[in-house]
Amino acid sequence: MTARCGGGASNARPGVPQHIVFSGGLITEGLGLISPWLLPVALLIDAFLFEVTSQCAGDPPAMPTADALDIRNAIGGVFNPNFGAWITAVNNLLLNWAWDQYCTCAAGSPSVAVYPSAPTNTAAPQGSIQVPCYVGDVTRLVAQEPPGNFFAQPANAALWPNTGVIYQKLDPPRTYDYVTLSVTPLSGTLSVHATGLVVGQTYVTQMSYLDAAHNYLVPSGGGNFTAGAATEDHSWTFAVPAGAVFGHGEISLLGGGAPAGETVHATATWNCTSGAPGGPVSPCADSPEVLNLLAQIHRLLTAVYNRQTVPIGSYIEGAVHAGLVGNGTQLLVAACVGVKVTITADTSGQGQHAGNPTYLFNRGFIVPIAVEGPIRAPARLSYNPQLFQLPATTDAVGYTLTQGVTVSITELLPGP
Repeated sequence: MTARCGGGASNARPGVPQHIVFSGGLITEGLGLISPWLLPVALLIDAFLFEVTSQCAGDPPAMPTADALDIRNAIGGVFNPNFGAWITAVNNLLLNWAWDQYCTCAAGSPSVAVYPSAPTNTAAPQGSIQVPCYVGDVTRLVAQEPPGNFFAQPANAALWPNTGVIYQKLDPPRTYDYVTLSVTPLSGTLSVHATGLVVGQTYVTQMSYLDAAHNYLVPSGGGNFTAGAATEDHSWTFAVPAGAVFGHGEISLLGGGAPAGETVHATATWNCTSGAPGGPVSPCADSPEVLNLLAQIHRLLTAVYNRQTVPIGSYIEGAVHAGLVGNGTQLLVAACVGVKVTITADTSGQGQHAGNPTYLFNRGFIVPIAVEGPIRAPARLSYNPQLFQLPATTDAVGYTLTQGVTVSITELLPGP
């Protein structure tokens, strides 16, 4: 039993008399509040005295527990030799209840609450948090663009996870300074804080890449901005192309002209596929509670994202179900995001309206289906061919075709 006041002092509540007589009515009330099934026992307990001075000087009796033997002792009544033990337990139950009514812990006496540890038979939620593998920083004056060369560009080595080895890319009339990456990042975010900007002047912040053969790779990272104030902040998030071996970063003026003392503090935050480049690591939080909360948010957002329907603009064609007529249901693979319905034969005699594409009348309907039933109202088959994007829970499509119409249904799978 945990001490009611955490080991501290206790006393009577203000205004409570020194002696309180528990009459039959009060006993019945207390037992009824504790548990209604104890009410028959109230008839067997005489009135007793609750002595506040002594009872409130410490903790109440331990809360009694009951098992099948106690129930048999109670049912046996006064002729059961163990009935007295049962009555003592009920008496302690009442004293425990009364203590909360008439006693209180002295001010400042309770000890700090100790929360229970996690159950030993359960596992903590598992999740991973992607923290930056490298954070590069540089503060520099903006260079003029186009310069004669970018040799030893200070924005390079300071922003990239690198070995310190420099490769000079000759691209007349310039010589660009590329660093050799010790770890190839998967993606990155470039943030700049610029001061001393010339309003109306366009500035370039750019990351570019070379493969092992020193060929340019796309996409590049970063972006241009035209200053609207003397001090501005900008941020770009970008992917690093596959095969990147060398990286180049620059901060420059666009369109030439002498620099006017503009200063840019740039921070590149890199996410890597694996490993650590030996550079500084700057996680977004170091508190286990905050990291766990972020992990939960990440898992929730991932679950929400995974429930979204893949845009049908990116697909590849899968299995083809041909020769479908009349009414029926066609099962689909789990990865299917849409279907293409092609009319392969049409002797229905139904009309059409010329156009681009030609609109067809009364050819039939297509409806997405989950295990429980149709997901939404059927879609009219009005074109040939026609694409239907499917809700995330679709596992089959139903078709209702006009007599004389034959179709094939092609499954559409997520594309690159």
